[in-house]
Amino acid sequence: MNTIIELEKIKINNINQIDQILDIIHDEYFNSKDIDYSKNDKVLTIPFRRIFHQGPRKTIKNYLIYKVQEVDVIRSILTIKNVSNFNVIDKEKIGDYSFNEIKVSNNRMDIICEPNFEMILEMTNIDVESVDIELKGKARISYFLWNGNSSKTY
Repeated sequence: MNTIIELEKIKINNINQIDQILDIIHDEYFNSKDIDYSKNDKVLTIPFRRIFHQGPRKTIKNYLIYKVQEVDVIRSILTIKNVSNFNVIDKEKIGDYSFNEIKVSNNRMDIICEPNFEMILEMTNIDVESVDIELKGKARISYFLWNGNSSKTY
C-alpha cells in the first residue's frame, strides 16, 4: 500500500502566528553555508531538512529495550521577507545547526539555534513562509525504552 505524502506550506504575517512556523522547524537541521540573504530584495532564505515524523515508518530493528524506525526526510525552505538587516552569531562554526527558538519583539526577530548559533533580523513587518519542496532521503530514529531517541539522516 502506498501512502500519499502531502507537502506543507505555512505562511504567517502576524506575531501571534510565530508558533505555527516554530512547530514546523523546531529541531530541524540546516547548514549555515546554505543561508542566503538578499539585501536588495530584503529576503532571507534558509533551506532545511525536515524529518517527516507523522509519515509512514518502517521498523528496521526491534529489540527489547529499543527499536529503530526509518522515516522520510523532506527538503524544505524557510523564507523571511522584509528583512532590512541580517546578522549571524556563530560561536561554534560547525556548519550544521538545528532550529530551537524564535523570539519576536518590535521590528526584530531572533532565531536561536543549537549549538550556539543565532540569526538576528531587523524587519519592517512579519512575512514568513515554510514550504516543503520534495522528499529527500531517509532518517533512522532510535527509540529507547526510557523515551529517549536519536536520529541519523542519510
